[in-house]
This record gives sequence, structure tokens and C-alpha cells, in this order.
Amino acid sequence: ATLGLQPSEALSEALLTGLTERVLAVGDTFNALDIASTLWAFAMLGHEPSEALLEVLTAEALAERGNFNPQAITNTLWAFATMRK
Repeated sequence: ATLGLQPSEALSEALLTGLTERVLAVGDTFNALDIASTLWAFAMLGHEPSEALLEVLTAEALAERGNFNPQAITNTLWAFATMRK
């Protein structure tokens, strides 16, 4: 759902930068849902995450792969497919 509100580009970039830094700091504690949701969100925003962020999330996804339910698998694959366009 959306309220039709658009933050300024500078504010959006500052938020994405701050959240990316936080993921880099704690991404190794993410579970399958955290990973899938984070990747999905970046793809929905049309924002290409940094290489470092993708490395952290990919490594954690590999470590957590046995814990991914079908929805997390689908969301993760959709996010990667969307970000590669």
C-alpha cells in the first residue's frame, strides 16, 4: 500500500545509505525471512544494492538456505531477477 508520499531524493538516499550500513553490520544475523524481505525491498524500490551488501546477503542466504520456506525462496529469486534487468 502507498500513501502517495514521496520523500526527497536526498532523504531517500540518506535512508538507503543508513540502512545499507546497518545491514552490513548485522546481516550475518539475518534469518531467511530477513534476507528475502531485504532483497525484495531493494528490488521493489528499483535500487541496486552495493556489491558489499549483495555479498553479505548472498553469503547469509547460502548459510540459511535450509531454512527458506517457499515464499522466501520465491521472493529472493524474484528480487535477483528484478535487480538484473
